Formats: sequence, structure tokens, C-alpha cells
Amino acid sequence: MNDADAANTTSDAVQDVAPVAYSLTTVLGTDGQKAQFEMKLAEMDEHLSKSDLAAEDLRAAQSLTSDAAQKKAIGVRVAVLEAASAREIKNASRRPVIKDELQQSVVVRPRIVATRPVTPGRSTP
Repeated sequence: MNDADAANTTSDAVQDVAPVAYSLTTVLGTDGQKAQFEMKLAEMDEHLSKSDLAAEDLRAAQSLTSDAAQKKAIGVRVAVLEAASAREIKNASRRPVIKDELQQSVVVRPRIVATRPVTPGRSTP
């Protein structure tokens, strides 16, 4: 047996071993770990300016959390993200359509800027 045959027999032995399948539910055992993972996913989505996905991830984290204070804090973050998403949709409808003609088929308006944050439990003046 030469070196090439020896290399082939060791690689065949390695190929006979079945790969271990990992899933999120096996790696993250507790609901707390799953909620923490969903929170990190939401942070990533926020960083990528994907407010809809971030709100979805936060809702999943909220359903996995048993602490009432944390549920309330997550609910506030979801409300802020939904407001940002709605504002982005309004701004998108206000943008001009780029085309050769000067006339626009829709009315072009200035964009809407962010409003000050809403604090739960406080009334606005």
C-alpha cells in the first residue's frame, strides 16, 4: 500500500461518519436563551434598517419572555419600530418618480422627519 492508498482509506473512514445535525431548538435549550437570540436578531435587523423583521423578532422574543417588565420594554421597542416603518412607507410615497419628463403623476411633498419618542404613561401636550 502506498501513501495515496493510505490517504484514501483514511478519508473513506471519515466519510462513513454521519454529520451531526444541529438545530436552533437543540442548541438553545431554554426559552430565555431563545428570547435572547431573538433580541440579538432584532438588533441585527435594526442595524440593517429592516424595521419589519426587527419588530417580528421582538414579538417572538416577547412571547418567549415571562418577565412583565421585559415584555413591556419589548412592546415599547416594537411600537417604535412600527412607527418608523410607517414613517418610511409615507416617505416612500412622497418621493418623486425618476423619469425623463418634469411632470410627476403623483404630488411630491417634503419627507416626514422623526417625531420625538413616545414615553408610555405620559400624555403629550
